[in-house]
Amino acid sequence: MDIKLNFIKKTIIRFFKKIIYLISKKRSSPYSIQSIFLSQVNISDFFVWNPHVERIDFIAENIRALLTGEKIEVFHCFKFFSHKGDLISLEKHKSSEFFTRIKLIGPPNSSLYSSFIHYIEAKRNFNELVKIYLKKTLCFGEQNRGYCIYYPKNSLVGSSVHGNFGGIANNGKNLLARKK
Repeated sequence: MDIKLNFIKKTIIRFFKKIIYLISKKRSSPYSIQSIFLSQVNISDFFVWNPHVERIDFIAENIRALLTGEKIEVFHCFKFFSHKGDLISLEKHKSSEFFTRIKLIGPPNSSLYSSFIHYIEAKRNFNELVKIYLKKTLCFGEQNRGYCIYYPKNSLVGSSVHGNFGGIANNGKNLLARKK
């Protein structure tokens, strides 16, 4: 009984310490406290769109396929934003592969500085697959990772980068970090 009580006590103390930490950093965090604990989005990262390169490829992972070891169909979705953070276009690519190389089309009228995010749409909920394949009932935050490869004009060699800073507003239309 004492062991269970100590475990519960430590868990509650850790939880409240985390809440206090998040409240103290609220002004500098692009995420709400609620979204950290109850996130329903699966946004990868934040990338810069460069209209002056030959092409931009995106290497996307299919976390559902990686988790199950089976090919599962998903849509790799890309939202493109203006330099003001407004949504300007959307692009979707269907794949069931574990990793997919996607040649991005990009926004039709991009300024010198535009940006985009990547996320997944799928028939099967990620947490359903976790329950089936890992036998876990906890809710996991889905994080789909990807890499961008920028190819300069007249070059076969590109520069690969991993995105960062994916804070998006709840409505999915504006970059939250621009507003804070």
